[in-house]
Amino acid sequence: MPANANAADTSVVFTGGSDTARAQVVAALQGSIFDWSLVGQVVTVEIRDCGCAGARPGAVVLDETMLGSQPYGRAYTWGIVQHELAHQVWWFALDDEQRRELKGVLGGSDLCYEQPGLPHDAHACERFASTLA
Repeated sequence: MPANANAADTSVVFTGGSDTARAQVVAALQGSIFDWSLVGQVVTVEIRDCGCAGARPGAVVLDETMLGSQPYGRAYTWGIVQHELAHQVWWFALDDEQRRELKGVLGGSDLCYEQPGLPHDAHACERFASTLA
């Protein structure tokens, strides 16, 4: 698989990762009914042996083992990929008013990590990403 892939109209650029791991990212996005082209930005997906998953604007980090061997199954693996890419929707496809409106609907103590130390699900951006995934 090439280092760059157009997964469901979202421009994804890979750094690291086996062909198998990269293929799982592409499959996870193509397997979704969501229109990932709404991100409208290039997203760099870094795949490494880290036992981690995370996102920041324009970048996603995913674990090679989770993607490459899928120890918990495809639904789990694809769910994590879609959750982390959903953060890109939050940052690039929504404006401040839409994010505030979603916080009102989804709940959360803050929008996205303005209050340090809160549990993962206390942030509206995490609730959004989980809901979209």
